[in-house]
Amino acid sequence: PFLFHAYPVTQLFGVFQELSTLFTVLHRLEVPEDTDNYIKRLEKIPFLLQEVRTLMAYQEKEGIIPPRFALEKSLLMLQGFLKSKPTEHLFYTHLLGKADKKQLSLAKTVLEKDVYPAYRALEKTLETLLIKATENHGVWALPDGDAYYAHCLKGHTTTSLTPQEIHDMGYKEVQDIKAQIRILFQKEGLDDPSKNVGELIRDLSKDPRFYYANTEEGRALCLEDFNKILERSRKTLWPLFNMTPKTKVMVERVPITDELGAPGAYYLPPSLDGSRPGIFYANLRDMREMPKYEMETLAVHEAEPGHHFQLSLQNEIDLPTLRKIESGYTAYVEGWALYTEKLAYEENFYSDSFYRIGHLQAELLRAVRLVVDTGIHYKKWSREEAIAYMEKETGIDNKNVVTEIERYFVLPGQACAYKIGQLKILELRKKAKDSLGPLFSIQEFHDAVLKLGAVPIPVLEKGVALYIEETKTLSKKPLR
Repeated sequence: PFLFHAYPVTQLFGVFQELSTLFTVLHRLEVPEDTDNYIKRLEKIPFLLQEVRTLMAYQEKEGIIPPRFALEKSLLMLQGFLKSKPTEHLFYTHLLGKADKKQLSLAKTVLEKDVYPAYRALEKTLETLLIKATENHGVWALPDGDAYYAHCLKGHTTTSLTPQEIHDMGYKEVQDIKAQIRILFQKEGLDDPSKNVGELIRDLSKDPRFYYANTEEGRALCLEDFNKILERSRKTLWPLFNMTPKTKVMVERVPITDELGAPGAYYLPPSLDGSRPGIFYANLRDMREMPKYEMETLAVHEAEPGHHFQLSLQNEIDLPTLRKIESGYTAYVEGWALYTEKLAYEENFYSDSFYRIGHLQAELLRAVRLVVDTGIHYKKWSREEAIAYMEKETGIDNKNVVTEIERYFVLPGQACAYKIGQLKILELRKKAKDSLGPLFSIQEFHDAVLKLGAVPIPVLEKGVALYIEETKTLSKKPLR
């Protein structure tokens, strides 16, 4: 019943971002035939965008219109595309040094005659919708909106938790994590009882020692330091695992064309055959949005032993192909990445109190997400209410908060999966420890979780229960 509820064009994801990834990352240019096929793909963009326009026209008739801000920011991205000359556009410049003169000339013609007109037609569609978009609303405002949100929550968390239960869980987690953060501020002599935790974090964020220069040199240094963090992770955290990926991970900057609506960081899994590495993308649009004390927990989450470990191993182990390419069980995938952040915290991986605060602030964000996502889509919070709550509780700067909140509006339920998945993995680890006692091995527990690949939470519970049972059974077998 909700097949057509998802928005095909938003500031965060959709056709613009998918095309950017396709033409700059996924379509490889190794032999002349690859370039010929690249141009053939460019020729098909008008067909794709016409399909998107048809879908949006159908949604409009059904009363499914994105929030106003999503249309406004999507229009800005699209107009940025149209502002550049065809020979300056990313789809053309990506070919330089890889295509001959004839191919470059043909690509320019295709962009001028096919691609740009198709984007202009989509621009008109968005402008028409913008006139009809009267507010920034959660999905409660869509047809059968409450049922749709319950559907989204069940899909992303793979649990039967209600919006109210998730909302209450979020409030409890927020209070617990804030108490831990205040202890660290007290340790550094920076606590001020008159200020809440969000204000303390905001004060910390004003310290210039935690930032790179907002220059290309500063961005290059940031990427270099991310690589150093991952080198240290390989030395100190990899011993906690029997299973480690063969595929490498690279750290790259988010493409400039995608920076406006992109999150602070994200991960692109490797190709199935491992020939293309995994990529950890960092959004470096403004270096004031990338404080150094957040970088260690971010690298652990997005790369190693977070997303890169889990998704690369899913490619490499013996699973059916469909299981390798289907990573849609968000609670498992994001829960694992957030679990590894906590694992690094427990192993004293973070360099000092400030990096530990950075980790706890990131965890606080995930707890706040439980509150604001359900607030927006279940309790009918406004965009401004949600922004104000997140700013107050997390101390994150307004620009980043706005990006986060606007993400939740267009991707209902997804943000709840992180904390719910992490809490479940921690719960299962404790259960295994309590059941097995001296037989418990952290490496074997991680094996039990990772060898499943991405699965719904009930399947994960069964997998860990089987690991506990098999470990007990093996311990009782007599030695020969």
